[in-house]
Amino acid sequence: MPIRLLSLPAKDLQYCVNLMNVGDLIAFSLCSKQTKNLVKSSNLEEIRTTARVGENDCIEFEILACQRRFNREIHKQITFYLHENQWMRVDRGNGKEQWKFTRSYGIAHLMSILKTSMITYLDLIDLHQIPYLNTVKQIFPKFYALSIGRDCSDELTKMAILKLGPIAEEVEVNKIPVINDISQFLTLNLNFLLFKDEKRPLKLKLSDLLILNVRSIASVNTDITERELNRFLKLWMKGNHSFYCPENIELISNNAFKMDQVFKGIQYETVLEDHSFRLKRGDGKELRIITAGNIMFQFS
Repeated sequence: MPIRLLSLPAKDLQYCVNLMNVGDLIAFSLCSKQTKNLVKSSNLEEIRTTARVGENDCIEFEILACQRRFNREIHKQITFYLHENQWMRVDRGNGKEQWKFTRSYGIAHLMSILKTSMITYLDLIDLHQIPYLNTVKQIFPKFYALSIGRDCSDELTKMAILKLGPIAEEVEVNKIPVINDISQFLTLNLNFLLFKDEKRPLKLKLSDLLILNVRSIASVNTDITERELNRFLKLWMKGNHSFYCPENIELISNNAFKMDQVFKGIQYETVLEDHSFRLKRGDGKELRIITAGNIMFQFS
């Protein structure tokens, strides 16, 4: 005999909701406003949300959620396939289902029951249409980390950094766009900026290092001369009481840096424990330099 679930006493109803698995909780939340509020008050917690945006106007929205049951944490990954003018498809681990909800409603609903306004990762994959970035920004106005795939066009990569980078905390660029001036990407006030293109080097000059406005920056393929690095260190040594944003700069080069040229004319202390080098200037500020083919500056 079927049981009218919503007619149960509030305590019993909440107990039943807490016993549901993550996929069933999400499906249940879409039944009515009452079921949505019940799920929002349950023990469902968001761990990670990832939106993958491709050229075919399909957004793959993946949720990794956690549910606490019987003193155990149960993790479940669910993927939603969202087209603008189609019902969304859902994969809860047992094949794809079709749910009769639109993309805009579905994303807003999911963010609501997960009690968050920010997705964790926004991945752009094989995108070329620059105007589509406005749609992406409208759908996901807040996110923590932005990743731009190497199959995106140069122009879209550039515009994605400038348009979406300012609303992210971290940005990963998998293809360096062919442009004349990279400096516009270095002042976005980010926590972390990673250039991950192993084919095209990130071409840096002394002036680029001086304007950095990110807490941590890394490049896996860097084109900068030892002379520029040497001049940078000498200017830092003279910069008493001046503010400098970065805490870490890591530069990797296909050709190992010649450290005797980087340190030419600079007094430094060798730290024997980890074979790093330490510079100390007049105002007490210290710079630790770690080398192993690459070079890492750690400011304190």
